[in-house]
Amino acid sequence: MCAPPPPPEPLLAVPIPPASSSQQIGLILNSLSSLFLQRSFDGVVVFGDVDSTLLGAVTAAASSVKLAHVESGLRSHDKRMPEEMNRIIVDHLSDVLFTTEPSANENLLKEGIHKSKIYYVGNILAEGIELFWDKISASSVIQELQLTKGDYGVITIHRYENTENPLVLKSILTLIHAL
Repeated sequence: MCAPPPPPEPLLAVPIPPASSSQQIGLILNSLSSLFLQRSFDGVVVFGDVDSTLLGAVTAAASSVKLAHVESGLRSHDKRMPEEMNRIIVDHLSDVLFTTEPSANENLLKEGIHKSKIYYVGNILAEGIELFWDKISASSVIQELQLTKGDYGVITIHRYENTENPLVLKSILTLIHAL
């Protein structure tokens, strides 16, 4: 199998050593604050709902830097989820909000965000698949891995609550195996 080329080196990086979640949050916030003090940014673009999204947004707001949020307005309406709180806070700090679906626009408007800040741009994941569909279709990875069409699936299990509790992860993997 032919290995993909290595990704390009980032222009700026904030290396964070392995640590507990709360320690990493502190390290990231401190590193971003230092970076913002060292450089002058015209704006910051953050994606999604992870902790680094929140920390980038908080640092931009504290530094009076314009903030754009991609994937704005998505809501589970479950405030027990850390990602839900991140979404809400980042959206309310943002100057420009790029949404992926009409319901996201509705959520933002219901929360009092002015419509002049909201831009419906579509789903970048779906559009990325469409954009690269010819290349995906031409890939030989199925043959190289000796897979039979229709006899495999691709699954991502990345939520903290699914991966950090061994009992939950085991039940998910057991269900996948049964399928």
